[in-house]
Order: sequence, then structure tokens, then C-alpha cells
Amino acid sequence: MALKKPLVVINGQVAQISSSDILDAQIQEVESVSLENEQGSTIVIGNIVYPSSTGKVKLAKANDQSTKNYIGLVTDTSVADAAQAAIQTEGVVEATTTQWDAVAGTTGGLTSGSVYYLSASDAGEITEAAPEGSFEYVSQAGIAISSTELQLLHQQDVRLASLGEVSLLRTTGASTFDPTIIRDGGISPTWYMGDGNSYTADSVSHDYASAGDYEVSWLLSPTTKSTLTDIWVQNDNLTEFTSDAGWTSLTSIRLNDNAGLTSFVTHSTWPIEDFRLYETGITSITLQPNWTGITNCDLHNTNISDLAIPGGWTSLEKLYLSRCYNLTTITVPNDLNSIVTFSVFDCDLGATPIDNVLIALDSGGSTNGSSKYQDNPGSADGSRSGAAATAKSNLVSKGWVITN
Repeated sequence: MALKKPLVVINGQVAQISSSDILDAQIQEVESVSLENEQGSTIVIGNIVYPSSTGKVKLAKANDQSTKNYIGLVTDTSVADAAQAAIQTEGVVEATTTQWDAVAGTTGGLTSGSVYYLSASDAGEITEAAPEGSFEYVSQAGIAISSTELQLLHQQDVRLASLGEVSLLRTTGASTFDPTIIRDGGISPTWYMGDGNSYTADSVSHDYASAGDYEVSWLLSPTTKSTLTDIWVQNDNLTEFTSDAGWTSLTSIRLNDNAGLTSFVTHSTWPIEDFRLYETGITSITLQPNWTGITNCDLHNTNISDLAIPGGWTSLEKLYLSRCYNLTTITVPNDLNSIVTFSVFDCDLGATPIDNVLIALDSGGSTNGSSKYQDNPGSADGSRSGAAATAKSNLVSKGWVITN
């Protein structure tokens, strides 16, 4: 196709511009797309929208990762649900002052020179005040160049830090997320489920619409986190769990049946009595010496290879380490004088660590207990050292039932 010279008006007549003349004109790039409205209600000019998983659009909102990725503003005056909407993605969006007032909370239109942000409270709207709440996103939608014109910006969003204290969990799959959180004082934290849903309750149950990787944010205020007493997050496909040293009343934690959970940080500030991470993918765990009130510790069927039981756990009654198939090393103190159950069967323990367990249990002085250490490479009686054989005999005489 041959290039054409632009038409201009010279002395009232339309003519092609001369090759020696310079064209003085304002050129503006405007890009738009047409997508179906999936909001379930009418959307209007100036509404800011994001693409849904079905390739349609819904009203954007800056309070969740799944709804904050907007693509542009509606330029049609009004678009019914399921109808096609014109979405401007670049350039300057024009609307009347009344139309801007409806979507920006203004009076008399936009304020020239002001930056407008995606709203975290009103879906599809923009606001002159940047979001300030916990887990809200600061996303610049545009800058006003007049009371009726908004130059789109698409600035990078920033997620605000928690104003309180948060525990981050990550869960995968489309199954129900159903952690039971029990605590004194009725704390009722806020749960942000990572798909646009949130709850304020001690316990939540939530069904994800589709399989995926969801970041669940669990918000506690600084004043209430210290009263948290019990955490149960069981069988919920967890892959991450962020703990907090400020849980200074935490006596019980159970993260059972979460095979994707491979690490967990403990804190000495917790007054733990009941600690259960069984049937997880945990590869290493630190048991804190300060947990002197602990009575039950259950780590069976985890991926730990070595474990140190701290001295000073004189209240410990039950320890379960069975089916820790990688467990080759265990350190046991001599002061477990309350222990009645010590289970380490079906692990990978050799003769020496089993000898040390028997000697430590005998030294602790507890009576009428039970210990199972069968199905380990060092289980056989013939593998016992002289000291360990004596310790086993002593335990039996104290009423212990020992299975090897």
C-alpha cells in the first residue's frame, strides 16, 4: 500500500500537506478490548475491571491478590451482565464529571493532578486515598489531567504489611480448607483465604472452586496474639505455616496430616503441653528446652533423620516417633521421670541409639510404662550392649512392657 500524505485545511480548503510543511498535532494512543461482563450486575463507565479465569471481566478490588490485577476501565456508559464491555487499557479515559463522581467518590469530577488508586473497599471504583489496611494493595489506576480525563498509569502494586500479627499458611488443591482454631478469650481472627474470600471467626471452613496454590493470611492483633492457646490445622494440604514467638500462651499445636509441610519453626516462648506434627513432611524440628510443661510429643510418620529430646522435660508422658523411616539418630536425656510411652518402632535406628534409649529410660526411674522399638536395624536383643541389656531388665522389673 502506498503511503498517503495527511489532509489539512489551507485557506478554508482541504488539501494534502506539502512535503516542506511540518504537521503540528497531538497524537494519543488509545488501546481497548471488548470482553464479556461477568460481574452478575451492570457495570458502568469508569469502573475498573480485572480478567476472570473464564476470560471475562469482573470489578477489581485492592483487598485480595485474585481481584487486584486490573486491565483497564469501562468506557461504555452502561453494560448489562453477560453483555460485551469496551475496556480501555491505555491512554486517557474521558467521562463526565457526574460519571466520575459515581465511580471515584468525588464531587464535581476528578481533581486535576491527583493520583487515583484502585479501591480496597468498593469493587470497581477508584479513590484519591491510597489503601491503608492490612493485606491491601496500593495500585495506581491513573492521574487526573482534568475534571473529566484520567490518564491510565498501571503502576506496580505493593502489598501492605500487617497492622497486627499474621500467620501465613499455604494450601493446595480444591478440597475443603477446614482448620479448627480453639483459644481462650474468643479471639476471632480475620482469615484471608487467597481467593477473594475472608472470614472473621475462631474456626473457618472454606471450599476452593478450583485446584491451586492459595496463600491464606491469618490476622491477629498484637494484643490478642498473646492469648492464643490452641492451634489445630489438620488434613488441609498445608505446604507452609508461619509461626510467631508472640504466641506466649500457646499450649497445644497440631498440624497433623499435612504431607506437604516440610518445615516448621518452633519458639522457646511457647508454654507447650501438647505438640503434634505427625504424618507431615517435616524433615527437621527443634524441640525447645523451655517446654518444661510438655506432656505429649507426637512426630510419628515424619521425615526427620535425627532428633534431640531436651533435658528438663520431666513432665513428658508420651513420645511417638514410630514410622519415621529416615530416623537414624536420637538423643534422650536421663531425666524423663514421667514417661510412660516411648514409641520408636519401624524407624532406621541402629543398635547404639536403641541402647541409649533403654539406658536413659532406666535412669529416668519411671515405672509401668511401655516402649516399642521393633522393626529397626538395631532392634534384636542380640544387638544390645551389656549396659543396655541391664537397663532393659531393670525396666521390665519396674513394670515396663517392652516390644522389640
